[in-house]
Amino acid sequence: MIKKTVALFAFLFWASLFSQTNTDNLKVFLDCRSCDNTYIRQNLYNVEFVRDQNFADVHLFFATQRNANGGRLYDVEFIGKNDFSEMYDKISFSSNTDMTRDDVRNLVLRQLKLGLVRFWMKKGTIEDVTVNVAAPTEEESTENADTDPWNYWVFRIGANGYFNGQEASTFSNFGFNLSARRVTEKNKFNFNIRFSENKSTFNFDDEEIIAVNNSKSLRVSDVISISDHWSTGAFARMGSSTFSNRDFFWNFKPAIEYNFFK
Repeated sequence: MIKKTVALFAFLFWASLFSQTNTDNLKVFLDCRSCDNTYIRQNLYNVEFVRDQNFADVHLFFATQRNANGGRLYDVEFIGKNDFSEMYDKISFSSNTDMTRDDVRNLVLRQLKLGLVRFWMKKGTIEDVTVNVAAPTEEESTENADTDPWNYWVFRIGANGYFNGQEASTFSNFGFNLSARRVTEKNKFNFNIRFSENKSTFNFDDEEIIAVNNSKSLRVSDVISISDHWSTGAFARMGSSTFSNRDFFWNFKPAIEYNFFK
């Protein structure tokens, strides 16, 4: 009886394994730690997800990192396996901070579909595969130059302050800051101005004593991309501060950067 039970389990195991590795769908091994893998598995059709990359037709390997605009840069490698071992593709794309979680996972799904088209063609399972390329309307073509009216510039301005007083003394503070930032694929520029002032007034026997402390600073940085991996730039700062007893200070720092992930 025990031998029959063991034999039955062995038969069911091999039957299950055979059924997983002998379907007509493209077999995909998904390798991404920062993706919504459940969403991808539920919405990427015409494929069969496998748990062992040795049984896969294509290995989807994700490498991600934060990009300059606060989103995430995705590098996805489509690595052919077994009968597809001579095939390889790579797609790079980015998300941004304006995108919702649903926007991001749909972006990832759309890019995966594009990258798998060649593999579906080789597999011969393209009956349910369609590629839609929207043609620009005449209005979109004429307004293309006005897509970003700010030309990638982001400006911020802020101010704060407080006042506290009584019969013998008063205290006040005022702060102001202004910044400008522009980030593109070729250049990253930052500009920032800050001002802060504290004022204290004391009255002793009809004598008024006033103490004023302030600080001013200007920061500028500019980084320029000179190749896919190398960037160069500079950081500069100047200002004055009665808090630190400095009438004027400045510093300048050149910089060079190498990106290992491109």
